[in-house]
Amino acid sequence: MAIPDYRNMNRKTVLTLTLVICGFAVFAQKNEPAKTAVVFVVGKVLSQKDSIQVKDLYFDGLREKIIQNYQLAGDYFNRVLEIDPANDAVMFELASMSFAQNKDAEAERLIRKAVTVKPENEWYWALLADIYKKTNNIVQLVPVLDELTRIAPGNEAYYYDKANALLILKKVTEAATAYDDIEKRFGTSDDLSAARQRILLQQGKPEKVEAELEKQIQQNPDEIRNYLYLSEILVKAGEGQKAIAVLNRGKAVDSGNALIRLALADNYRALNQFDNAFIELKVAFADPNLSVDEKVRMVLSFLPMFSDIKARVYANELASIMVRIHPDEAKAFAVYGDVLFQEKKYPEAQDAYKKALKLNDQVYQIWEQLLRIEI
Repeated sequence: MAIPDYRNMNRKTVLTLTLVICGFAVFAQKNEPAKTAVVFVVGKVLSQKDSIQVKDLYFDGLREKIIQNYQLAGDYFNRVLEIDPANDAVMFELASMSFAQNKDAEAERLIRKAVTVKPENEWYWALLADIYKKTNNIVQLVPVLDELTRIAPGNEAYYYDKANALLILKKVTEAATAYDDIEKRFGTSDDLSAARQRILLQQGKPEKVEAELEKQIQQNPDEIRNYLYLSEILVKAGEGQKAIAVLNRGKAVDSGNALIRLALADNYRALNQFDNAFIELKVAFADPNLSVDEKVRMVLSFLPMFSDIKARVYANELASIMVRIHPDEAKAFAVYGDVLFQEKKYPEAQDAYKKALKLNDQVYQIWEQLLRIEI
């Protein structure tokens, strides 16, 4: 991130009691008329001695902030504000520290003062946007993003953030206009196409999304995510068999793609075609790039069905693949141990648990399982 545009600390600043209207509107949650936020910033004439002291305290505060000594940094910065109450650079530093410590209300209060003093500073507005994203204050986020697109018209991310915020607020027409503006400024892209598809879904037009995705698949058949997205749309529309057909087309393009295989497995299981699901899962589990957490989730999903011998066989084989592909993952061996324990294969379960503890001996539940076996 670029360094914020701080003002010259050595310059004498003459400020009288100033009424400054903040450059963003505060909207009510249900599209009520906008209310203008008014912020009072009190300044004073700085002597040469004050200017030097402000500079020294500011850099002392920066030094402590860098090493995350926030309390002492805050002391230095607050001393600056006692001398120079309109120091926007210090307000920004205090706000960013508060934000880092999850003191969101305090961070918002401080950075709103900073943007009042210096409304052309991009980084001040960017921090305010981050605060509103974190606190899910989407209504107030939109006008802040308006300021950011005004100050930095070449930053595509700000336009996307605004369009997505409008979509979250269910202002579908305004969001569509915002996406049109993005295309005019920056051209078309996969992200823009996906965003427009979300609008069509919100408008209850899944058939148009299907047509658009089919068009994208024809234009770029190697892009696997289009097959996955189209299959999700079809599943939501209750067309599971069509979703499987689309995924099989994707599998023909990239037979080793774990995401395609997992999606197929989910669809087969939804149709109670467990043998087909198991075939897909075996291929997915052999992929080392598929996270061990996802594999653990799939294996554990079989445990409630252990009264069925097939479910036990499936879980055992998948867990054995998992520990082979992820020999350094304690959770893989722990889950394999759970499967073996449920099958009453206690010596094998004991061995799996011991391997898990060798990798991570801080998991109480594994020790407990071992104790059960030995008792």
